[in-house]
Amino acid sequence: MSKVTLQERNPAERLGRLALSSGHRLPAGVVVLLHLVGLAGISYAPTRPLMLALTPVHLVLVSLLLLSAHPDAKLKLALYVAAAAIISLLAEALGVAQGWLFGTYYYGNVLGPKVLEVPLLIGINWAVLGYCAGGMVRHLAQPMAAKVALGALLLVGFDACMEPAARGLGFWHWPGGYVPGQNFLGWWLTGLPVLWLRLKLLPPAHNPLAAVVWWCQFGFFFVLSWFVFADM
Repeated sequence: MSKVTLQERNPAERLGRLALSSGHRLPAGVVVLLHLVGLAGISYAPTRPLMLALTPVHLVLVSLLLLSAHPDAKLKLALYVAAAAIISLLAEALGVAQGWLFGTYYYGNVLGPKVLEVPLLIGINWAVLGYCAGGMVRHLAQPMAAKVALGALLLVGFDACMEPAARGLGFWHWPGGYVPGQNFLGWWLTGLPVLWLRLKLLPPAHNPLAAVVWWCQFGFFFVLSWFVFADM
């Protein structure tokens, strides 16, 4: 192919990418707005009970917006979400029942219906976080194992940021009054198969909403953890 042909095609390719970005602006704006409203409502004590009651609705909406923007391989996406949710729910159930992986803890009622004392939404949230973390490491020029390990490490960092807010909001409780180091090892170990599935089943997929959801959630919990529930 000649240089002229490449020069003729590049502008069209750039326009195609720009059009794709434009098509994601509305759902991205909705994701940002949902997190800003939730952050404001939770930070203001009189509206906090209402925001907590709407937490499952918020998580479902964000998950649907993210996953519906997945560009291809919908069947593989469904397989990934199902497998990641089942793996993480089983890991969490063992943690709640036996104190394995994460340490001794239990879930409150904020996150909705439970199976084996673990909210169903926890499995979906693991799948969503794994999806986003996988999107952040998928282009690294590293072996698969390194990308999986790094992606799981991103999940550990996310949990470290989230813990004070999660405890303050009653998502889960640590009877010992503190988060054991074992919890972060448990996050990393559980994250490994989730990230492997994400990268194995959906390697070429680029979803612009993944970064939006990740950073909105990270910013949401960062503000709550360090400014609203800093004493937790």
